[in-house]
Order: sequence, then structure tokens, then C-alpha cells
Amino acid sequence: MEKREMHTKIIGDIKICEYLDSTLQAVLIPRSLLKSIKDVSECSNLDGTGIYFLFGDFDELGKVETYIGESEQVLKRLSEHKETLEWNSCVYILSSKNQFNKAYIKYLESQFISKAVLSKKVRLLNSYNSQNIQLEYGKITLDRFIPDVEGYLSALGYPLFEKLDENTELTFYCNTENGTAKGRYIGGKFKVLKNSHAKFGESSSMSPHNVLLKNTLINSGILQKSNRTCVFTEDYEFNSASAAACVVKGANVSGWTVWKTSDGRTLKDVY
Repeated sequence: MEKREMHTKIIGDIKICEYLDSTLQAVLIPRSLLKSIKDVSECSNLDGTGIYFLFGDFDELGKVETYIGESEQVLKRLSEHKETLEWNSCVYILSSKNQFNKAYIKYLESQFISKAVLSKKVRLLNSYNSQNIQLEYGKITLDRFIPDVEGYLSALGYPLFEKLDENTELTFYCNTENGTAKGRYIGGKFKVLKNSHAKFGESSSMSPHNVLLKNTLINSGILQKSNRTCVFTEDYEFNSASAAACVVKGANVSGWTVWKTSDGRTLKDVY
């Protein structure tokens, strides 16, 4: 697929993104600058009808606290949220040609809340209603906007909905006493696959941070103890190959040498 050209304007800690072939604009603004954004000349017209994503802290599993909303006066709504919600930064989406109406933004809000429920990178703060919003017209156009919004979020540091073709990725293996873990190295992170095995306990060499991470995975149900082993109940993406290897092996090890392909090459050999 041909890579689309995106223009990004940086004004201090504010970023404005726009695909050159799209009518949507995305604005990233820290909470601390919300009050003064209209005083910035380049941002004076960046208000109106749109959707927004409020981002808070990352939890122990690497999920970012996220609230998704819509408004016909985005900056006013964000000011209200500043008083009622805890958040660090916001990305809001506007149409440079004023194509949005209330029905359209309600539809987009609903679509992204539904996607966030399924994302393993989001801890959603919204209440969730599975009932889809129906549109009499405009749905085709709005559905074309969804990849634009996803691209903007990724470019601005929040790749919440990125889909990777895992069939093109090499699978790496790590053996434990009672089973094997399988995973893939994707974009600098390491995804351990569902039904992989991890060591039941931990050695004294395992760092407190990784012990805490493993216990968090167990308490959340992502790792399930069973017959002197631990089994991943779903795919889980670690921030590094070594963190994944430490949890799997129950000891401090290097993921670059522990993870190996089926023909014996280490992660270090491949990358």
C-alpha cells in the first residue's frame, strides 16, 4: 500500500497533523496548554465540531487510560473535562471543511469506543453501549475517515488501533520446564502469543520489576496457573523482548539470546 503524505506542524508542545489528501485535522495538546491555545495565532481557528481522545496514565500492563467523546464545541468541552476528569493530553479531530454535524460525530464516537473496547492498548474510561448508531446518509464517507483518525493517533504517539500483518512476522520460541512460549518481535516490542507457557515460579535473580509485572499478568487473568505451569490466555505485548523472556523464564535473561526461531537463530541474529 502506498504511504500517504502527512504534514505535521509543531508549535511548542502543540502538534497539528493533516494528511495532504484528507479534509481532517488532528490537534495534540497537553492539558496544561488548553487554556491558552486560542492565544496561539496558528491555532485560533482550531475549534468546532469534532471528536476527541483524552489520554491519562499508562497502567502496569502498558494500557493507556483513554476517554473518547464528541462535541460541537470541542475546546469548550475539553475545558469542562479539565475540571471533572484526570488526563494528561488530548488529541481532537476536526474537519477543515466543516463536514461534521452532531449525528456524524456521534457515529464516529461510537465507532471508536467500540474499537477501543477490543484494543489491548486501551483502558477505556467510557461506559460502553454495544448498540450501533445508525445513519441515514454519510456512513460511507465517515467510514473512510476512520483510517485517517487512526493514522493521526499513531503519528501523535498513540497507536491504539494499529493492525499488523502477523503472518509476515517470524515466530520465536522460548522453552520452559513444562512448555514453550511463542512470540513475535513487532515494532520494537515483543508479543507473546496465546497458549504460550511460562515458568510457574520465579528465581531469586528475577528483578522486582519483572516479578511485579508477572504477578500483575496473573492477577489480571492474562497468565493463568495450571499444572505447575502458567499459560497465556491471550496475546500480550511486552515493551521489550527481554521483559517477555524474563516473565516466561522466571529469571533475569536476555531476550535477544533466549528467543529463537525454529531453525535456531536468536533474535539478535535476525535483527
